[in-house]
Amino acid sequence: MEDELFKVKKRFRRMFGYEPNIHNPKIISEKLLWVRLNGKLERFAMYTDKYEVRKYIKKKIGKEYLVPMYGVYNHINHLNLRILPRTFVLKATHGCGWNILVKDKYKLDWDKAKKQMHKWIKMNYYNKTGERHYKPLVGRAIVEKYLKDPSGDLKDYKFHCFHGDPLVVRVIGDRFASRNEGVYDINWKELPFNFRGKHLYSKPPEKPKQFNEMIDIARELSQDFAYVRVDLYNTNNKVYFGELTFLPSGGVFPEPLDYQEWLGAYLDLNRYL
Repeated sequence: MEDELFKVKKRFRRMFGYEPNIHNPKIISEKLLWVRLNGKLERFAMYTDKYEVRKYIKKKIGKEYLVPMYGVYNHINHLNLRILPRTFVLKATHGCGWNILVKDKYKLDWDKAKKQMHKWIKMNYYNKTGERHYKPLVGRAIVEKYLKDPSGDLKDYKFHCFHGDPLVVRVIGDRFASRNEGVYDINWKELPFNFRGKHLYSKPPEKPKQFNEMIDIARELSQDFAYVRVDLYNTNNKVYFGELTFLPSGGVFPEPLDYQEWLGAYLDLNRYL
């Protein structure tokens, strides 16, 4: 863990040009580094597991917001590809980014996919990142419905929530192309910060018809946490839950300093004690 934390601090220095102040943190990345050290992250394990969190979502907002699931498996060899639909998403329940998007199972190299999933299932994501809320998790594979909107895209709406209040939403689309992004407040106004290096939308995408519903969901799901990022999807006039994230980018955001300062002011670290 110390080696991983050293790497994260090194990444911070490379991004911002100075040593992070973890003893008196101000910007959001400093505060989340403090959380990595002092935040008792193990208590968030059940919300991090992509299967277990479904129970929390069902209880808090209802099962209608869950992405339809085809199965969960302790061993990838238990999965029968023949009974799955042509498109689906295969995920490891206990990590981040361990996903295989299957647009056409008849073109899928199943042997390669199984080997990859088997490798992920055997790994502990904690050993990769040092993030303690992953340490108790047991590796499994989950298969969910492949979501897309009529254009074939699927926008990901990531709500940064502080003490139960959504403050900002990061919108990511075109996941198979240039991965366009936008960062907006909850009134759907583009934020006045310079996000250089991003594939930003040339103009804000259309505000989702269900945006107010999404804000209400983000508010409900974040009530129990000092800080959490609530990820939602909106497709075909329906909202789906994505995941809860407690340390985006491992706690170090690659975002502008003035944006970091703005976000950091909203996080009260006493809520983690």
